[in-house]
Amino acid sequence: MSIIGAIRWDAWYQWGAGDVSGGAQKQFSVAGLQSRAPWFSQLISPYQVKSIGTQANVDTECQMAATAGIDYFAFLNYQPGSPLGYADANMSLAWNYYQASPNKNLVKWCWLSAATQWLSTNFADNTWQPFLANMATTQCTQANYQKVLGNRPLVFIFNLTTQNTANMATAVAYFRAQCTGAGLGTPYMVMQTDGGGSVVQLAARATACGLDAVSNYATPVLYEFGATLPASYDTLDTNMQATWAAQAAAGKVVPTGCSGWDMRCRILAPESGSTRPPRIGDLCYWSNPTPARVGQHVQSLMSFVAANSAACDAQAALLYSWTECTEGSVRALIPTLGDPPVGGTTGLLTAIKSVLRP
Repeated sequence: MSIIGAIRWDAWYQWGAGDVSGGAQKQFSVAGLQSRAPWFSQLISPYQVKSIGTQANVDTECQMAATAGIDYFAFLNYQPGSPLGYADANMSLAWNYYQASPNKNLVKWCWLSAATQWLSTNFADNTWQPFLANMATTQCTQANYQKVLGNRPLVFIFNLTTQNTANMATAVAYFRAQCTGAGLGTPYMVMQTDGGGSVVQLAARATACGLDAVSNYATPVLYEFGATLPASYDTLDTNMQATWAAQAAAGKVVPTGCSGWDMRCRILAPESGSTRPPRIGDLCYWSNPTPARVGQHVQSLMSFVAANSAACDAQAALLYSWTECTEGSVRALIPTLGDPPVGGTTGLLTAIKSVLRP
């Protein structure tokens, strides 16, 4: 039976003036886009939203996600201890609340770690090992950590494009040994990209680094659609399905479905100090799909996994996203100001439930 997860990028559980969380929340200042904010947010003015999620909010999220048929959360890893940084206390709050939640066993979890967390400036000094050892022996051993193919922890590594391949392969082998030494199966490790590069090249790089499969963080397509805005969600759906097929033809895959993409608030209100270069089509966006249309896309995703059991050997899929509220359009799966929970659910989650828990 297939399992389906949802990506969590959790900038909504504390207000921080100068960190990633504070910068992300300021992006709701773009007029007309406040409806994307999580349902527990405060609308301070037509141009300002403040989000401070609580333990009770995360408890409720676990209940709603489980009811909709979400099997696991893929948390972006902002934990301290990685040798090249990436830690952010406010970005880790939701994971901490999840760990403390009485409802955490309703939805399992796994890590989605940046590739930079696996290495160190001076790789030979082995300062990268304690972080990976802790992941393997303390976190992947948790009873509600998502396993596939028996007892294999599911692990995503994001944006593995420029790292030293030999060093990554060494780190991956070390992590595998730590997991098996802790009584787990060898982890099922997935290289996740945000687009760019041919599918065949990406699959070859994953293999060279000792990984098992490839995936996407969100839509892998660049957004050059001329003057017609917004682009049709039907086009996004078509392109995503073509990407799943290309990935499956190149090797193993954990396919990603996408409920929407619209970066306008990130581009029009960039984070302080952002050095991200502009890209062609940044202000292009996909039309806002109806909940039922997203449900159809999720059905296609699950049907693809079932029909391609050799390439999708982990029988796992992923959805973008639970909490990418500024990047991923108004169709983040978490209840929002624009789609608040009524009777314990939302229009979007009800549509997904009709597919995953008919």
